[in-house]
Amino acid sequence: MEPDSLFDYDKGMYVIGDSSETNGQYPFFGANFWEDFQYPLNIEYMNEFGNPEFEFMAEAEIGGNFSRGFPKKSFIINNNDRFGLDRLNYPLFPENDYEEYDGFSLRAGAEERSRLLNELMRTINIQWNHKNAMQSYKPAALYINGQYWGIYNIYERKNDDFVESRYGFNDIDMIKDYDEVTDGDAIAYDALIDNFNDETLSGDAFFEYAQSVIDFDSFTDHWIYQLYTSHGDPNNVRY
Repeated sequence: MEPDSLFDYDKGMYVIGDSSETNGQYPFFGANFWEDFQYPLNIEYMNEFGNPEFEFMAEAEIGGNFSRGFPKKSFIINNNDRFGLDRLNYPLFPENDYEEYDGFSLRAGAEERSRLLNELMRTINIQWNHKNAMQSYKPAALYINGQYWGIYNIYERKNDDFVESRYGFNDIDMIKDYDEVTDGDAIAYDALIDNFNDETLSGDAFFEYAQSVIDFDSFTDHWIYQLYTSHGDPNNVRY
């Protein structure tokens, strides 16, 4: 990856840049790493024995929300057919029954002290056969241009490709952070919110309606995890 793509004062996606816009306060809104910069890079993946498994060109951007303000940042890797590879075909996550991915995330876990909370809850989710829709992951040591960058976790992306691969739905509406439409539209979601705010819907009628439009097993497991772990980033979800 070109060093300027990361560290250039004006366009480097890993640095603050023109700090006059940030007021020097976390999470440094206005910094370069809050911009929608995407840059090409060459990715080489080696297995746990140090043997190369695949290599391809893709695009990278900074991922996460307030974790962008930490020194160690997450990356999102986007496959791009203009570089010759639209989908990676490799068993990146052996527990999945599919092997094609349109990209993945390199999660730093910077905003959470143990760096293992998401990973622990993912393991519990599988072992206890819970219904929370969580991505698969695997730990990795990241090197950028030959320099050791730290321990990261490779994650599936939370997008329409994940929903189609995991659950078989290829025509979906996806809402991010309560009001940002990333796929489809918000018509059904807005109708759900309007009905929940309808004061004439109460008691058994309210509960029956909620059961008809929400996967209660998944929704309940999600909030059990949030409450039990005192999760401080509850808005980072997809509906």
